[in-house]
Amino acid sequence: MNRIKCDIVIKNCLLLTEEFEIEENMSIAIKDSRIVAVDKKEVIEQDYISSETINGKHKIFMPGLIDAHTHICQQLLRGKIMDQLPMIWKRIMVPFESSLTPEDVRISSQLANLEMIKSGTTSFSDAGGMYMDEVASVVIASGLRERLRHLLWIMTLLFQKICYQQ
Repeated sequence: MNRIKCDIVIKNCLLLTEEFEIEENMSIAIKDSRIVAVDKKEVIEQDYISSETINGKHKIFMPGLIDAHTHICQQLLRGKIMDQLPMIWKRIMVPFESSLTPEDVRISSQLANLEMIKSGTTSFSDAGGMYMDEVASVVIASGLRERLRHLLWIMTLLFQKICYQQ
């Protein structure tokens, strides 16, 4: 029997099924950056030959996670407002976001994308912010799927105007 050529086989991993059950001794065949087969280790070994094999022992293969509401531009603010009293918008968040430069947003986006990739997130929806073109360029380079919005940063600017009139 002729085996199908692929680029990578990840062998001996765990698989989280649609029924939320764990199957052991599973393998994944990848060709041209696409998953072409997921099956028992023995089946993949029999049907595929790869130029690279990765041992997936103690790793779990599961559907990508989706973050339905995030703020990429606030990534650099993480940890600063955990113990703050109410009204953080006026005192902290609006001044912080209004001071961001395109470079700040790019760095914040790179950090957020890295954390999402490490946690298994494959898609996200951003609530919006300034310099979303910077966010978009980072997301494209990362391979994540996203839904970006500009609308909410307009609301932030209006809120900022209200806050600073007092």
